[in-house]
Amino acid sequence: MRDKRDKPAISYKQLTVGAVIVYLVRPEHNPKHPEKEWKGKVIQVNRSAPDIASVEVEILEEGFEGLTELVYTAQIIRIVYTEGNEAPE
Repeated sequence: MRDKRDKPAISYKQLTVGAVIVYLVRPEHNPKHPEKEWKGKVIQVNRSAPDIASVEVEILEEGFEGLTELVYTAQIIRIVYTEGNEAPE
C-alpha cells in the first residue's frame, strides 16, 4: 500500500453517500495488481466517533459493477466526485 505521505489531504466532509472515491485494495486480499486504483460510489458511511472509519462502496470498475466492498479510510487515494462538485486532484 502506498505511503500516506504520497496522498493528497482528503476532506472527509466530502466523504458522503453518493461520493465517488479512488482506493487501493487491502493487501490481505492479495490483489494481483496492488497499485491498481479502483473506483467506487459510496453507499454507506461507517463512523467511529469522531472520525469516519470506513465506507461501503459499489464498485464502478468494468466487470465488477454492482458488487460492494468495505473500504477503510487508509485505503482512499482521493475523492473524485461529490454531489454537485468535482474534488480537487
